[in-house]
Amino acid sequence: MILEPVSRMSASKAWGVRSKALLAILSSQRVVLRAMAASAAKDDLTLQQFSLMGVLSRRGRVPMNALSTELRVSPPNITGVVDRLEAKGLVKRVTDPEDRRKKGIELTEKGETRYERVRTGYSESLQESLDMLTPEEQEILSKLLRKLARMITEREGDGGPGSGPDS
Repeated sequence: MILEPVSRMSASKAWGVRSKALLAILSSQRVVLRAMAASAAKDDLTLQQFSLMGVLSRRGRVPMNALSTELRVSPPNITGVVDRLEAKGLVKRVTDPEDRRKKGIELTEKGETRYERVRTGYSESLQESLDMLTPEEQEILSKLLRKLARMITEREGDGGPGSGPDS
């Protein structure tokens, strides 16, 4: 079978190929997000709470305004998410030793444990699915998704923290 670049196809054929690819990407994203949300819900967390905990797990103590920027959520919404996580004992507010007016947010030990349990739960489920692909297929999928993300980021501009192709 000879494959031709999308740029040389007829407009309608190219649209069909592109729309199938786009639908496959969006469908896959929904499936992954559902798996993450289901795993988080088992531990009484929302996807937004789990995402915030993921930022803290990767970066350590983070100022509220940086959380708001990284998660693309308004400051009042981040405050609410942090308040609910703090009430569960999963995060704590820590005063900046150099500027007592500033507060950073960090995971508690209980929060680290809960985050890892949820992350492991959905990761194992996704790994089982990925294991149905050969190592070569996994490598091709990974390369293509990184390439697509990089091209979109270059075309659309900075996607913000945590939005790059290797995030």
